[in-house]
Amino acid sequence: DTAILPMMIVPLFIGRTKSLAAVERAMEGDGLVFLAAQRAGKVINPEPDDLLRVGCIAEITDRVPLPDRSVKVIVEGRQRGLIEDFFEVDPLFRVSVQRLVSQADDEAQARARYPALLDRFRALVVANRRMTPEALRPLQKPDDLSWALDLMIQALPLRFPDRQALLEAVAVSERLERLEAIVQAAQEASESEARSRARMRAAAPGGARTGRKGQPKEAPPESEAEADEFKNELAELEEKLDKKAMPDYA
Repeated sequence: DTAILPMMIVPLFIGRTKSLAAVERAMEGDGLVFLAAQRAGKVINPEPDDLLRVGCIAEITDRVPLPDRSVKVIVEGRQRGLIEDFFEVDPLFRVSVQRLVSQADDEAQARARYPALLDRFRALVVANRRMTPEALRPLQKPDDLSWALDLMIQALPLRFPDRQALLEAVAVSERLERLEAIVQAAQEASESEARSRARMRAAAPGGARTGRKGQPKEAPPESEAEADEFKNELAELEEKLDKKAMPDYA
């Protein structure tokens, strides 16, 4: 299960008969396809009702036939779209698609909240080495806020439901709000993990520290009160995370 968003460039391995037919038809024309995820990935031969209606208009930029008769394609997401109707279901799905234009429903408020999101996002992706500080520069003062948010999404290894929800968030303010929750939850989880590692190192019998003259100095054992406090912190964090969408690496 995956959801492709605008500006994403990803490889896809195509093996189903209808999908192969769609690729061939697209390559005979302008190379454009509409990528829509299934409601349930286990369905082998999906029908129209098995497909989510909001997806992404994408361009096939490369196509490589494979020995097992499947095809590897490189696709680049162009624009959000909504399936309006199915013209054809065999031998391929052919649909009419409404292009979804990002709605700057509350541009002023969204731009006011954007710097705080960017600060949290920067700290998260730099710490996890997913983006360099130089790569973040275009996000500093973007002319197009929708573009900036979609670029952020690419750097987060999100679960399918979160990515699909962000794809369906045509309104900029809704997309920003969802990203705020995801980034905050991931940052809190990352900080909790760092504290846990530090305490485990300090409490480990072999976790000796070096004294002034190079002599090993064993870390003092953690007191029961500190252990209880740590457990309470973890329980509180878990309760917060249960209420938020979490990315895979958090």
